Amino acid sequence: MLRKVGGGVVGAIVAFVLVLIWEQLGHRIWPLPEGLDPMNREDLKTIAATMPIAAKAWIVAGWALAGLGAGLASGAIARSRMPAIVVGALLTLLSVVNMIAIPWEWWLNVLGAVASLPPAYLGARLVTRARTS
Repeated sequence: MLRKVGGGVVGAIVAFVLVLIWEQLGHRIWPLPEGLDPMNREDLKTIAATMPIAAKAWIVAGWALAGLGAGLASGAIARSRMPAIVVGALLTLLSVVNMIAIPWEWWLNVLGAVASLPPAYLGARLVTRARTS
């Protein structure tokens, strides 16, 4: 039981760190427009509307990467897929919260809702399968 809880916690931390790093890289590639405050709701709408499609795809890729990293880490520690599924579901919930807070296009909302859970499961499956082989 301790392995499963620890795996879930480590998986969540890995996901959080990966998202932070990925977003920082994205901000270096696509800096925010001068004079707009992402904490201001109206400015946030402008930022989301003017963001290049590649930058939006980068966001979805970051969610998928976070899911995969969480799955690999939690699966390796827990020796089970369940903590990865829980962390992937948590990431999905957080992406839905993000969709509510930021006015993204429909396609980004759909991809964001499914971007974390399948990679999290895949990551856990890869490491748990490798252990049984």
